[in-house]
Amino acid sequence: MEIQNNLVILQEIFKICVLYPYGEESRIVLLDEDIRKQEERVQQVRKKLEEALMADILSRAADAEAVDLEVDSGDDA
Repeated sequence: MEIQNNLVILQEIFKICVLYPYGEESRIVLLDEDIRKQEERVQQVRKKLEEALMADILSRAADAEAVDLEVDSGDDA
C-alpha cells in the first residue's frame, strides 16, 4: 500500500515538475503558440520550396532552349 502511495506521489511530482512546470493552463498556451510558430515555419518552407521549384523549372527551360539553339546552329554549319 505504501509503495502505491509513493508511486502516486511520484507521478504527481512528475506532472508538476516535468509536464507542466508553469501550470497546466500555461502549457496549453505554450502549445498554441508552438503550433502557431510551426505553422509559420511550414509556410516559410513552402514558399522557399515554391521558389526553388520555380528556379529549377526556369533553369531547365533555359537549358533546353540553349540545347535547341546549339542544335539549330549546328544544322546551318
